[in-house]
Amino acid sequence: MGPRTFLVLLKRAAVSAFYGNSFEVAKSAAYSSVLSFFPGLLVMASLLFSHNVSTVVDEIFLALGRVLPEQAYNVAATYLTAHDKRTEGLLAGAWIVSIWSASNVVQSLIEGFRSIYRIPSGRSFLRARAVALALLALTGVPLVLATLLLFFGQQIENWLAAHFGQVSAFVALGGRLSRWVLALATCTFVIAVLYHVGPNRKQQWRLVWPGALLATALWLIATLLFAWYTQHVARYSDLYGSVSAAVVLLIWMYIVNLVVLLGCEFNAQYEASVAAAKAAD
Repeated sequence: MGPRTFLVLLKRAAVSAFYGNSFEVAKSAAYSSVLSFFPGLLVMASLLFSHNVSTVVDEIFLALGRVLPEQAYNVAATYLTAHDKRTEGLLAGAWIVSIWSASNVVQSLIEGFRSIYRIPSGRSFLRARAVALALLALTGVPLVLATLLLFFGQQIENWLAAHFGQVSAFVALGGRLSRWVLALATCTFVIAVLYHVGPNRKQQWRLVWPGALLATALWLIATLLFAWYTQHVARYSDLYGSVSAAVVLLIWMYIVNLVVLLGCEFNAQYEASVAAAKAAD
């Protein structure tokens, strides 16, 4: 795929997303994402402090600070540093809400994929929910493993330095870069799985990777730009007061889900161009 072809397909995907219902689907997915985010943090923080691994919180702070806007990061930090004892009933309820809301995110994206590929009918309610939960597990496990590698990367470097001597600056930099490359590769793989399994249709793996790579790149760019915008241009606290953090998080979740849908739109356009090229031969 040459640069000119890529730009043409990207333009078509953007136009199709604008005139389709991708923006509405992204709103629904963002709402469910916020509902899942805070209970998930609550459960994670309680597990960390109950198992005396609070030192990991510092690494989590660093990772969240790189991907979350400042206002949303401050709220997340409040959840992670809360040492008060939570009841088992509260944690169980938070876990259920987090899993159910996360599956709603996946289900909303699946409905968006169905609209993008013009699939006339979706799965039944029970089957759709089962697929959403299965996809949540398939995508969640790689994300958790990649996240753990990011969180514990500094501890691994410290252990190597203690047992094998001080690691050179070049090796340490290479280790940090490799962790982030692996995290981005995992993100690409997770999105590709969503694109391949989510739509109720058969498709080849080679046709889902372009959109997955595009979505990962756009997610990184959009996150950096939005973080800069919220820090230097927008004044959400003046407009929304104490709920500004929730508003910023909701907007960021909306952007992330819209990027995922745009990647699927790109795949649909790419698949159509491949089919047209084969028909012309």
